[in-house]
Amino acid sequence: MTSINVSNTTASPSAISQKRSASQSTEKQGNNSSASSKHTTDTATFSGHAMLLSRLFHTNDPNATPEVATAFTTNNLSGNSASFLTQADRKLMERAYEYAQSSGTDLKQVDNFAFDLANYRFLQATGNNTGEIAGQSGIYDAEGNPWVGKYNPQDAEQVKRILTDPSVESTEIDKGFLAYLLNPQISGLTHAVSFDALEKFIPALTSQNSQSADNAASRTAQAFTPSDPGLAQALYRIDHPYQGAKWETGTSTAKDANDQPWQHLSKTERKQIMAAYQLALLHSSDGNLNLIDQMSRLSGLAKMQQNPATEPTELAKLLAKTTTIDTRV
Repeated sequence: MTSINVSNTTASPSAISQKRSASQSTEKQGNNSSASSKHTTDTATFSGHAMLLSRLFHTNDPNATPEVATAFTTNNLSGNSASFLTQADRKLMERAYEYAQSSGTDLKQVDNFAFDLANYRFLQATGNNTGEIAGQSGIYDAEGNPWVGKYNPQDAEQVKRILTDPSVESTEIDKGFLAYLLNPQISGLTHAVSFDALEKFIPALTSQNSQSADNAASRTAQAFTPSDPGLAQALYRIDHPYQGAKWETGTSTAKDANDQPWQHLSKTERKQIMAAYQLALLHSSDGNLNLIDQMSRLSGLAKMQQNPATEPTELAKLLAKTTTIDTRV
């Protein structure tokens, strides 16, 4: 999936709001003498909308209305992933930019926040998995061991603090996205936005401003457990890493040869595909994981086709389960 290219291009004057304040004071000197002084201060701030257009969609036209992408087609194969942000997402990002600007938070963290959310929307639009990378949707190494996501102690403590703060449920940020981003078995290890910034964005982007986002780092963990199932699972997963069964050849489980064409690849071929998985995870390209799944399945199916013992009906059934990119215009 194409990354969001950050642009620092200066927005047009029409995108800047000029705020001028003037104060005049008069001092009396004796009965007949007076003097006045005038102090004028000029400040310039970019609107959240201007920053969204400039940094995510690379335009300074204040009237631009970038189209919302709802499917992965040949038209947006190499396009801007920010296109998958919904209109509501874009309004939220505008607020995030304004908050970052007023609080002194690095604007790149909002860029990264938008990148993560765009990845999530891409996965939704293309029917990819946004749940835990486990079971039938799991990733295995060349020896058949399942991939396990686990935070380092520092991240574990911070994510716990985020998930045990009531603002995680009062925030206007999509709860499904937060569960996706904070669960170590999903995208918790490949996020672009820092947890430090996210810990501030969550309370800042809420309609219930009972707690200041600027004090997020100093807040202590509260006796609170999120009621949202996805958030609760993310919290559970921090101290309870995924325990998946090893993929054994010839078993009758869902990972046997009848459901996992990967099993028919050679050890060298498996290592090559694992390298592709690792590269996708390293670059936070979650959307590409499903494409790599399809490539590995198709490669395995090609090997199965070469085997005279493979039943044609079974091969056809497996082919039907292997989805392809939507190429509709």
